[in-house]
Amino acid sequence: TEHLQGLALEQVEQRLARLLVELMGDFGRPMVGGTQLRVRLTRQMLADMIGATVETTIRIMSRWTKERLILTAHHEILILDPVRLEAFTQPLRT
Repeated sequence: TEHLQGLALEQVEQRLARLLVELMGDFGRPMVGGTQLRVRLTRQMLADMIGATVETTIRIMSRWTKERLILTAHHEILILDPVRLEAFTQPLRT
């Protein structure tokens, strides 16, 4: 039920951030400079998990990489700023 509510009510950016935060809690390994997810995921897999297109997922992750929020390489993700990432899970205020 929570997953369906998220798909209906949250923006794609919120859903992706929430997924990465959850994965960080389940599969994160603290490292110097961030937290590495100990699970290999393609962008297509991430898009499928949040109910988004792969193009949108790529666009968000590319922006987050430029903003030094995450790093990605070879299907691995390093969360550079978990606090900022978690802030993206909050509803947008208008």
